[in-house]
Amino acid sequence: MLPRWRTAVGLFSLLVVIGLGVYQETGFAAKGVGLGSDYRIYSLAVDRAYVTRYDPYFPHSIGGYLYPPPSLLLIQGVKLGSRLLHVRDVDAFVTLSLVSAILALALLSNALRAGHLSTYAASLGVILLASAGSLETIHCGQINLVVLVFLALMIDAWRHRRYALASVALAVAICLKATPIVFAILFLTRRRWKWLCATAFFVGLMFLGAMALLPPHGLTMSFLSALWWASHQEVNNIWNNSLSIFIPSVLQGWSGGYIDWKLVQSVKLVALLSMLLVAYRVYLARQESRHAENALLVACTFSMVFAPNILWLHHAALLIPAFWICLTELESLPMRCATALSLLLIQVLRWYQWGLGRSDSAPFAVAQLILVLVALAYVRQAWRAGLSPAGLTGHA
Repeated sequence: MLPRWRTAVGLFSLLVVIGLGVYQETGFAAKGVGLGSDYRIYSLAVDRAYVTRYDPYFPHSIGGYLYPPPSLLLIQGVKLGSRLLHVRDVDAFVTLSLVSAILALALLSNALRAGHLSTYAASLGVILLASAGSLETIHCGQINLVVLVFLALMIDAWRHRRYALASVALAVAICLKATPIVFAILFLTRRRWKWLCATAFFVGLMFLGAMALLPPHGLTMSFLSALWWASHQEVNNIWNNSLSIFIPSVLQGWSGGYIDWKLVQSVKLVALLSMLLVAYRVYLARQESRHAENALLVACTFSMVFAPNILWLHHAALLIPAFWICLTELESLPMRCATALSLLLIQVLRWYQWGLGRSDSAPFAVAQLILVLVALAYVRQAWRAGLSPAGLTGHA
């Protein structure tokens, strides 16, 4: 049990974080800038597919629809549900996001706890719900919290060896947003080839269902074409916080010469892949250690979010599992503090972009670098924990 004074400080900090988050969001919402902006993109894509029968992925645009075809069925379901309930569809989608966030935190608490759920871990969950990534997702009407609930379900099922449920949950997450495909490595670690193939089968089945139910034909190829096009675009604006864009801009400012962002993107991908492979190898060597499982989950989460050449602030909502693991399981106090600092930096970035209108992605860039170091520190902890008998149960 934590001393009473530490519990009191933790609860006070919880109230401060929630208060600041709500205060910040209230101010941004009052301005009305960007409120529900991304959901309107989803709604337009569905209308193009169902009403005008045009391809929702054309013409290619960074501000256009870039999600897999099955996600259109989710948006159509929201629109139909809102009509039955006589509410605005954007309000229905925001409600769905809030419910998804609460369900995701409940699933993560069951998946990540070490035999019990402490007051600290429960408080941390509420803090993450009020973090910049979550609030930004709700503010813009983004799909990330819905994706997060299926990722949390997959993590919970995988940790408890319910592979059929994990396979279905991962397939749904991939069909809503392509990047969760990186979590397929979890099935490789335990050589569950059958369930890896089942995941691919379920993804294919949902794509076929979307193609059958959505009027325009060839949506899968249109989606893949749009995704390929977007991955080759240099998106250098106030909202893109990818290191692939930030690092060249800094180096060009220092040197005055041209730095190819695609080279930086390639180096970044190699670095993230190396981190993922190291975590994978440590897990294979320390399969009985909870820390090895957690380190692999952290590496997967960071790779999923940081790998693309486009990184919007709302993508930080998908970092919640990694934040939770690092802030509750890391034994190194400096590394925990570094994780908390990165969470604060992302919050500061939101104030920069929405409150001040500043095109400064430095806070998120620094946070990404810190979090990669934190992930490597956790991999090292997982390796060292496996060297002792106590480490096999994750209590080294």
